[in-house]
Amino acid sequence: MYDPLLSKLILTTVLLVLAILEVIGGLYFNIKRTSNDYTI
Repeated sequence: MYDPLLSKLILTTVLLVLAILEVIGGLYFNIKRTSNDYTI
């Protein structure tokens, strides 16, 4: 029942989702940090 193509597809999807979350999180924290710097 082991399908290498399917496992590669799942791995790629997981990595893609993690990369997207990382980018969104980084942008969000950058915006938060800069806005906090402006208030100080």
